[in-house]
Amino acid sequence: KIKSKDENKTVDNDKPENTNEHYQNSKINVNTECQMAFTKIVREVVAKDSEVYDPRKVIGPGKEGIKEVVREKCEIFGCINKA
Repeated sequence: KIKSKDENKTVDNDKPENTNEHYQNSKINVNTECQMAFTKIVREVVAKDSEVYDPRKVIGPGKEGIKEVVREKCEIFGCINKA
């Protein structure tokens, strides 16, 4: 239960009323997971071919890692086809 803006009223968090005052926001950082996926793949590419010099050969696969993380998060957050 949380205190409403009206000090004399208590609100059950599990059963929010029709107003937005009862909802709380959370910040979720997904960028770190994207960076980790990118870096992991880039390291794998460089480990397989230490003479690779073309950034497209490294960045492309890393970008695919980021796409996969974003797809997973969109499924978890339930935001697919809602934009």
